[in-house]
Amino acid sequence: MSTIVVSENVTADGVMKDPTGEEGTAAGGWFQEVSGEDLQQWSKVLADEAFEAEAMLMGRGSYDYFVARGWLDRDGAWAQRLRDIPKYVLSSTLRDPQWSNTTVISGDPVEATEQLLREVDGTILVNASGRLVTTLWRAGLVDELRLVLFPTVVGGRGGFADPGRRTRLQLHDIRRIGDSLVQLRYAVTR
Repeated sequence: MSTIVVSENVTADGVMKDPTGEEGTAAGGWFQEVSGEDLQQWSKVLADEAFEAEAMLMGRGSYDYFVARGWLDRDGAWAQRLRDIPKYVLSSTLRDPQWSNTTVISGDPVEATEQLLREVDGTILVNASGRLVTTLWRAGLVDELRLVLFPTVVGGRGGFADPGRRTRLQLHDIRRIGDSLVQLRYAVTR
């Protein structure tokens, strides 16, 4: 059975946008406030998610972000896993993906995701990809939401742009990451 797991980094007040500050928003740059052991443990948690997944699904912006950060030829087991895992990019403009094992899917994102759910046996992981996540959420395609809570309040606009509906979540795990971070894992109730 296939499931879609959304994994997001988020501030204590629910902001997911502009974690590195590169977009220039007033609330941006909050990811850099974590370092050392916390960052190492965060990396391990996200690497574990990639190793547990059968595929990754992302929007064009997230694909470009990974490519720009050198994930195509970065060293280490996590980077190798990201090269090896099948990646599906929903985009109408990407023509020649540089990252190995990447398939570009154009057309309706909901229909494409529903097709992936029929073809992939296991977890389909979605990291970041805010617009795509909102689309999947509205369509009722998200099975699990994982939030890594960063210990800062930035005062920006938080959460999904417009989830389209109220959805009840059931907490099924809380994990401390280093000294400052917490991962909350929720199942989406239907």
